[in-house]
This record gives sequence, C-alpha cells and structure tokens, in this order.
Amino acid sequence: HSDACVAKLQIERLAHSDACVANLESEKESLARSIEESSNQKRELEECLASSDAHLQLEKEKLLKSINQQHELEERLAHSDACVAKLQIERLAHSDACVANLESEKESLARSIEESSNQKRELEECLASSDAHLQLEKEKLLKSINQQHELEERLAHSDACVA
Repeated sequence: HSDACVAKLQIERLAHSDACVANLESEKESLARSIEESSNQKRELEECLASSDAHLQLEKEKLLKSINQQHELEERLAHSDACVAKLQIERLAHSDACVANLESEKESLARSIEESSNQKRELEECLASSDAHLQLEKEKLLKSINQQHELEERLAHSDACVA
C-alpha cells in the first residue's frame, strides 16, 4: 500500500510539475521568438539608419526602444529559466520527502506486523498449554469421580452389611 501511495504521489506531483514546466517552456519559446523578432527589427533598423541620414534621429529612437525591449525579453527569459530550475528542485525535494515519509511508515507497519505475529504465536502457545492443562484437570476430575463412586458403593455395601 505504501509503495502504491508513493507511486501515486510521484505521478500526481510529476503531472503538476510537468504542466508548470510545459507552461514555462511555452513562454520561453514565445520569448525566444520575440527576441528573434526583436533582433530582426534591430538589424532592419540598423540598415535603414545607414541608408538614410534624414531619418537618423527617428530610427535611433526606434532602435533604442527595440534594444530595451530585447533586454526586457532576455530578462524575462532568464527569469523563466530560473523558475523552471526552481520548480524542478522543489519537485525533487518534495518527492524525496514524501518517499522518506512513506518508507518510514512502511517500516513502522512492518514492525507492527512482526509484533502482531509474535503476539499471535505467544497466544497460540498459551492456548495449547491451557488445553493440555485442562485435559490433565479433566482426567483428575474423572479419576476423583470414579473414586467417589467406588467409595459410595463400598459405603452402601458396608451399610448393607451393618443392617
């Protein structure tokens, strides 16, 4: 039962963790695409800047905005990576704690079963001893009854002789 509980807890915990990891991986991929798009925009803006001095200031502002967005996206990606790592560590730590608790409970149950088996054996031995003692007492009682009958018969014979 303890092994089944361990397996069930691990499956539930892994399913939950896997769902969290999948969500973070999806966000990570989205961020990676955004970074790639931002990089492409940056490249396009740099080409446009080289070809047009008239739009230099405007393109410079766009480029700075794009660079800031890229930094922000990179920070979010780094944060997502950290969250994934943290969740994996927490999941493993929680799994280890649950397994340790269930192993401890399993050992406790094994000790209880062993103690119960020992008590059963002692009770069976005691019952066997009691049965043997009871049989001996029964035999003594039957012998005493037979002796009493014999004495009653002898008394009746003596009474008959006296009469």
